[in-house]
Amino acid sequence: MEGQYKAISTFLPAKPKPQTIVEVVAIDDPETIKCQNHYGFTVPELLDPERHGHINTNEPGMQRYIDKWDHQEYQHGLPRWLLTKGSEYEKGEYNDHSMSWTLNNCSSKGWDTVTIAIYASDNDAAAETLTGNGARHVGDIRVELKGVNWGEIPRKYASDNRSIFYRFDAVVRMGFADESGRLTVKLVHSGRELGTAKFTVQ
Repeated sequence: MEGQYKAISTFLPAKPKPQTIVEVVAIDDPETIKCQNHYGFTVPELLDPERHGHINTNEPGMQRYIDKWDHQEYQHGLPRWLLTKGSEYEKGEYNDHSMSWTLNNCSSKGWDTVTIAIYASDNDAAAETLTGNGARHVGDIRVELKGVNWGEIPRKYASDNRSIFYRFDAVVRMGFADESGRLTVKLVHSGRELGTAKFTVQ
């Protein structure tokens, strides 16, 4: 890692551990890669009764919560697909999605760690929830934010003035690193890469 960041990233297999990872790509032109699945990750969305009213919050990973930063209600566990089944991507091409995390420095050990759950959907129509249209968890990217200058991150003090809530913003990047067809996920903050996970075709 360059600069002040000393983050680490780890690839964590899904539970139960899969014996293989589904085929990610088909390669004809070495400069382009055809995606064989939809690929994305879970995101929270500001609760919209019209959009989210039909969601079964008893489904795995689906929950609603009040965010400690803006005190608004969010729906968590919705998939955001960045790579589309059947589309062709150039090697080294990435699609980006901005994310925010509310982190409490007194919440628990490991408060300065963010985890991104990676999902695939092999149906032609991408799944709207984690249990629909063939959606499946293929792994996580977990990044420790060691070395981040927290003095530059937006903050709010809790009502007891004993703990601090930070609003950490970063960009999740997803694409194919090279002609080998490895699905690559990166976390980038202020132009610096904090962590990377690569999924190898098997």
